[in-house]
Amino acid sequence: MKKLNKLQINPARIMQNNELISLKGGDAPGGSPCCLCHLSDGTKKGFMFGATISTCSNLCSQAYFGGYGTWECLV
Repeated sequence: MKKLNKLQINPARIMQNNELISLKGGDAPGGSPCCLCHLSDGTKKGFMFGATISTCSNLCSQAYFGGYGTWECLV
């Protein structure tokens, strides 16, 4: 274990790259996977992370009671 003044870094607890990718929501072409949720009237409500394109609309529908989602990635 390396000490930096009062801070101690434990190498066994450092996250690996694949764990970081999983934490951010997966690995998708074109940037971070995200889903733009809309209300049923088309009003943009906000972003949420979705694992795949196919789950995007389902997640928004559940969150916004009948809304829908479009796959739009933030860069």
